[in-house]
Amino acid sequence: MIKNFSLFLALRYLKPKRTYVSIITLISIIGVALGVGVLIVVIAVMTGFEKRLEDLILGFEPHLRVEQYGFNNTENPNSDESRWDNLMVKIKTIEEVKSVAPYVMGQVLLQFGSGASRRQSALMMMGV
Repeated sequence: MIKNFSLFLALRYLKPKRTYVSIITLISIIGVALGVGVLIVVIAVMTGFEKRLEDLILGFEPHLRVEQYGFNNTENPNSDESRWDNLMVKIKTIEEVKSVAPYVMGQVLLQFGSGASRRQSALMMMGV
């Protein structure tokens, strides 16, 4: 019954009784179709943009970073290395983990140019 009523109502408004009613109906249909089309395009573009942004961010930052304050002990470096190796082995055994990579990170001062055009910039450098 509801399907038949919807069809009846749609056909009733599509049949022109007077010319200005059919023009209003045509403008309404075009407006709704255009609005839905634009909405679909915007959602597709935003989804693609979100995926691209996620790929860019994860290209520089991992999903997870394991750190411990005071982990690097300069007095006994062998113990730190074995602790890192043990930790990496444990993390690699997790099924969802794709890769594990140790790295060092520190602040550096970059100088470029010469003479009066020499410039300096402070950077955070990461090495694998």
